[in-house]
Amino acid sequence: MSSAQGWNATVAGLALAALGACASGVSAQPPGAPSPEAAEAGQAAPTGPETGEGDKTGEGDETALSRAQMRKVIDRAPPLERANFWAREHAENPDDVETSLRFGRALRDIGSHERAAEIASQATILHPENGELYLLMGRALASQDKHEKARGALLRAVMLMPEDQDALAALGLAHDRLGNHESAQTAYRQALDIAPDRVATRSNLGLSLALSGDLDAAEAELRKAAEHPGASVNVQQNLALVLGLKGDYEAARSVSEGAPEDVIEQNLETLKAFRGDAPRPDRADEAALRGAMVTDQ
Repeated sequence: MSSAQGWNATVAGLALAALGACASGVSAQPPGAPSPEAAEAGQAAPTGPETGEGDKTGEGDETALSRAQMRKVIDRAPPLERANFWAREHAENPDDVETSLRFGRALRDIGSHERAAEIASQATILHPENGELYLLMGRALASQDKHEKARGALLRAVMLMPEDQDALAALGLAHDRLGNHESAQTAYRQALDIAPDRVATRSNLGLSLALSGDLDAAEAELRKAAEHPGASVNVQQNLALVLGLKGDYEAARSVSEGAPEDVIEQNLETLKAFRGDAPRPDRADEAALRGAMVTDQ
């Protein structure tokens, strides 16, 4: 096994797997519901006499929720049902900005990021000053690894919504994916100024600092993130990764408590073998740090 391959194998145990909405785990379709492909295309489930669903003569609102009521409760439905509902709503009123946003988000929830980006892009023609549309578009593009286009959309989102923590955090990640770490750190810090308890954003800031070669500052930010009550075990693993890159293996072991002992030992030995004396992370280190970032703020 080559050095790069060995490092990459270690990364799986140290770093947070990239997060993103996917279609796995979606609950079974109700009778008459379309496939994910149909939901993407904006097709709705049939209603009426052919399916026995929808309003029935003489029963009206007593047997079926009104559209306004459905819009309020649909978020509690399984992802594919939500996509189906908003596909129908969007087909009937494609110019409504709220409907476009809800449909795009529902598409992202079933893993249809390309279609979500299309819906958002189309909506910006009529609503060019709506920052939420550009945020949706940027996230959907980032989920397809189209980071240059994602950054463009997210820059527009931040311009329209300069105090929006989600847009700033997403822009920071887009900058990091393109290697613009200083710009990324500025965006992360702006998001944290607005919402200091964003653990994932602080973790990303720490990893970005590590990518810049500032391992001490990276450790400081990751320790803050790891100490937060809402921090996940993945944040601790990110801290362990940075401590290992610094050569502080005992500290890395300490923050890895809870992981299997053999995994800790293997990770530490591999870190020792690959660390070297370079003051900045090498390419293998950069791959590990980027892989640890949370991709869907």
